[in-house]
Amino acid sequence: MSKKSLEELFWIVIDGWAYGIKQYPGEIYPELVYRVVRELRTDIQLAIQCNILVDVMLITEKFSAAAKYLVPEKELAFNILAQLPCPSELKTEDQLYTLAQTVDRVEQMYPGAVVSRLEKKWQLNQAQAA
Repeated sequence: MSKKSLEELFWIVIDGWAYGIKQYPGEIYPELVYRVVRELRTDIQLAIQCNILVDVMLITEKFSAAAKYLVPEKELAFNILAQLPCPSELKTEDQLYTLAQTVDRVEQMYPGAVVSRLEKKWQLNQAQAA
């Protein structure tokens, strides 16, 4: 499967989840949206491994709009970032570059908060794995 096809498939999944949030028959609350984000963990990690840029801010916009803006966008963006793979789990320079680009786009939106938070999370993950 080509990278372009994988990227299209990734965005179909994102759009599907956004549609599911929008059509949710009950009250939309932050934990519901965060649960959806956690369900995307494997898809997000596979996207990075396939060198597909994960546009966190675009996902945030889609999910926030679907949730009728009841979930703070910054919290949603950081929740999505928490699903990214740890750099030590990546095998190639291209994957590391894709991860760096993904993080950098959010860092531009929220300067100073993203990298330090992710580094703490990744250090904790490595400590737990050891």
